[in-house]
Amino acid sequence: MPFSNVHLIRIPQEHNNITGNCFCENCKRQRLEAIINNPQRVLQIRFLDLLPEKESMTLDKLFSNTLDLIVQGHAYKHSSLHPTGYRYFKSWAKQQEQFRHLTDKEMTKFCQKVNESSAVYRNWNTIAVNLGDPRIKEIDARRLSVNQFYRAISMEWCLSYDELLRSKGKQVDDPQYTNDKFDNIFQYIVDTGLFDDIEYSQKRAAAFGERLKIQMIKHCR
Repeated sequence: MPFSNVHLIRIPQEHNNITGNCFCENCKRQRLEAIINNPQRVLQIRFLDLLPEKESMTLDKLFSNTLDLIVQGHAYKHSSLHPTGYRYFKSWAKQQEQFRHLTDKEMTKFCQKVNESSAVYRNWNTIAVNLGDPRIKEIDARRLSVNQFYRAISMEWCLSYDELLRSKGKQVDDPQYTNDKFDNIFQYIVDTGLFDDIEYSQKRAAAFGERLKIQMIKHCR
């Protein structure tokens, strides 16, 4: 299984020209040298005007590709199950010779991707309503992955993720609770032994925090 974002890790090598999406020390330096002597005004215009426009075009393309992936996944699941009598994609996939080489973990991940694509296709109206809610101010749907669209079926996730994206500079409301109350709640969590249960894993702590946040938002509804 390849490492995530392995394309960001490059062994330093000599590149005569900027190479693809490489951002190693050589390519990084060459990218800078290619523009560093431009007039300051030109750099400003490119940064403030041209680059955001280019980013928007890139996001439009990304969004279009994501929609294509959603449709492809739904069509693939439908065509696989429709003539077989199977109700669940994973049950069908386990019987297919072409997937015999997959480990249990790889099979689960593959089936999850197919099921999420299909679920997004079938629940698109709900997703569109949730992301179009006036309270959602930070999420740009063009940036979302299929998995994130799948999560967006839940309004609680949309509100939680929108808050996560909100920068500190945009926080205008003061907390309606005291620091002492927050500290007492956190200390209570510590005293429950939760951190012993999750073996002080930062990843598990983040997962617990996300689950707690979703429940708090749901409770407020």
